[in-house]
Amino acid sequence: MGLRAPKTGKMLSKHAIENLLTNPYYYGVIQYNSQIYDDTHIQEKTGDPNRKIQHEALINKELFEEVQFALCKRGKGKYRKHNYTFGSCFLQCGECGGSVTAERQRYHVYYHCSRNRGHCSQIQWTREEVISEAFSDLLYSVKLPQSYLDFAFLKLRSVHAYEAQFTDAQRRKLQSQLNACQQRLDALLQLKISPSNVDGSMLSDDEYLKQKKVIKDEFDIVQKQLTAVQQQGLNWIDDCENFFRFTQQLATKFLSANVSVEDKKSLLLIVCSNIILKDHTLAMDYREPFKSLMEFPLSGMPEKTKFEREKVLAQAEKPEIVEYWLGRRDSNPRVTGSEPVALPLGYSPRRARL
Repeated sequence: MGLRAPKTGKMLSKHAIENLLTNPYYYGVIQYNSQIYDDTHIQEKTGDPNRKIQHEALINKELFEEVQFALCKRGKGKYRKHNYTFGSCFLQCGECGGSVTAERQRYHVYYHCSRNRGHCSQIQWTREEVISEAFSDLLYSVKLPQSYLDFAFLKLRSVHAYEAQFTDAQRRKLQSQLNACQQRLDALLQLKISPSNVDGSMLSDDEYLKQKKVIKDEFDIVQKQLTAVQQQGLNWIDDCENFFRFTQQLATKFLSANVSVEDKKSLLLIVCSNIILKDHTLAMDYREPFKSLMEFPLSGMPEKTKFEREKVLAQAEKPEIVEYWLGRRDSNPRVTGSEPVALPLGYSPRRARL
């Protein structure tokens, strides 16, 4: 604009112009030691009600505040933080072990090795849509047909009813033993403090402590057994239903537009870990119990699949798994199987099983 200093005639620097635009002196106040003083403050400081600032304001305070807002807004950077779905070290390179970074190019997000550990031959980029499809197929693979779940939970509820009766009988038996031990301890104490046993002729101190220790040890053993039975509980059928209800909704939640990026990451980390990307292929370790669930013959079947127990037992590669699931319940079920294998992008367990 050609602004120059009045005395030297030199052009004003950016710093000088900034001082002019940010100096509150021009709207009629005084700035001293980072404090703003107007007529009211000066009158309070001096005690003179007629004391006022001598210079006249060139602009009003509203215009000065608008200038400060414009300067503050102009000074802010235009940095934009990208929250990619599979960013922030969520994926690892399958060759060098480095992190996989994301970039947005022409309205699409691509993932590639960051090469922060040196040379890496993984130079090809993978689109986010392809990775999302592979993860959705993974989540669909732990889903069971609803017709089978209805059949299985009908059987489980009958097992639950029998177990409830057995556990209640066991609890009553242990409680009876515990009460008997307590009565023996009380009777032993009454004998020890009895007036007839003042001289210890009926029960000496050593004999009292010896018998008390025997009964107390038996009492502690029964108490631990009763506590274990009570803590075991009978709500495992509700836990099973809640778990399978959760697995049935995993893929739907992951594909939902209303689920945040962090929630999608959390869903995937519940099912798998150590996710690596190499040559457009995902590989991961599956967590329990999802690893065993994926090895089940009916896992990944479409929703419309009609469950036929005899046909499944005849055609399943591991029919003993079906019998194991339907026959009884274990507190910590385990199904042996092979190690996790690579999940190629675009592979669909649903289409493969069909």
